[in-house]
Amino acid sequence: MEGRTYFFAVTAYDSFGNESDYSAETAYLVPGFLVLTPGTHPGDPIRVQFPVAPAHWYELQVSGDLRSWTTVWQTLGVSNNWVEFDAPVATTGAQFYRLVLH
Repeated sequence: MEGRTYFFAVTAYDSFGNESDYSAETAYLVPGFLVLTPGTHPGDPIRVQFPVAPAHWYELQVSGDLRSWTTVWQTLGVSNNWVEFDAPVATTGAQFYRLVLH
């Protein structure tokens, strides 16, 4: 499920059926969850938060009409972690955000 952290540890068996000790635990934060938090005052930026995965990069884009999109921020996932960005807010009209995973 997006935004959740799962923890994994593994063991191995040899041809005689002997089981190894557990490996070190590895955490995985599932990407795909986007949190938008408005500022407290009109004109304050919107805080955008989302989990990233290693070896992927992300583009936060904004549109006023859902047809043409402008990239306002890019980031590279170097570990399973949450990132955040304070996106500027338009003074007039609608504003839509999308996150593009590469």
